[in-house]
Amino acid sequence: MMDKGQLYRYIGDQIRKRRQAIKKNQEDLAIEVNLTRSSIAQIESGKQAPSIFVLYQICEVLRTSIFDVLPKGEFDTLSRDRFTDKEQLRNLLDKVKETGGEYAEAKYSNNNK
Repeated sequence: MMDKGQLYRYIGDQIRKRRQAIKKNQEDLAIEVNLTRSSIAQIESGKQAPSIFVLYQICEVLRTSIFDVLPKGEFDTLSRDRFTDKEQLRNLLDKVKETGGEYAEAKYSNNNK
């Protein structure tokens, strides 16, 4: 099992790879998700942990799923168990988007402590 630092570095690395794959620079990504270029650099290096909503926004801009930037293994199993179909996942992501992340923070924040 990864520790918190390893997890954030992994997520940051996946974000950087996907950003570079679509030939987008940090500044452009930052503008699209209303962050500074420095924040994007910190997230990509694993030094800053993005909120669920920021991670969702970044993945939307990069045209990828949140699950694509998370490590496989226990998270892959968790996502399959929790979200049995695409419609269920789509509904959850819509609620996250509509509430600016408050829905996800309220629903899942106690699970991560």
